[in-house]
Amino acid sequence: MHHIQSKFRANAFRRASTVFILAYLSLFVAAGSTIYIIVEEPEGQLALYGSILGTTLLLWILALIISGTCRCQLCQASTMRSLKCSHHTRAKRLLGSYRLRIAVAILFKGSFRCSYCGEAFNLKPKEERIQVLAAQTQRRPQSRRSSRIPTRRRF
Repeated sequence: MHHIQSKFRANAFRRASTVFILAYLSLFVAAGSTIYIIVEEPEGQLALYGSILGTTLLLWILALIISGTCRCQLCQASTMRSLKCSHHTRAKRLLGSYRLRIAVAILFKGSFRCSYCGEAFNLKPKEERIQVLAAQTQRRPQSRRSSRIPTRRRF
């Protein structure tokens, strides 16, 4: 299992997953409100319906923008965007979407499997790397300057 190298990239995956799941759920809310508008025909609820559709559109645009930084570190494919590339043979879907499965796995497990190359990634850095970074920040490099200035040589 590979590890994500930086905290920024791991947080970008978490943000993109959250926004993508919210956008996906907003589709169900918009579909339910559309059915309600068709069946009941309420005239006073059209402003609420418009705000639901506007929120759904805004969430999908936001998901498209945020997902641009989420790339697989191995194959460099954008995992949170729908590409026209062929997926790995063992890549699985959730409700017909590869991206939704990745987003749910990131939020609930903290790891994901790239749907294009099939490699597993963990969002937490390696324990050894954390210890090395902590040791490097505790040790400060000594200055090369000495406290004594050398005397000038005369020939």
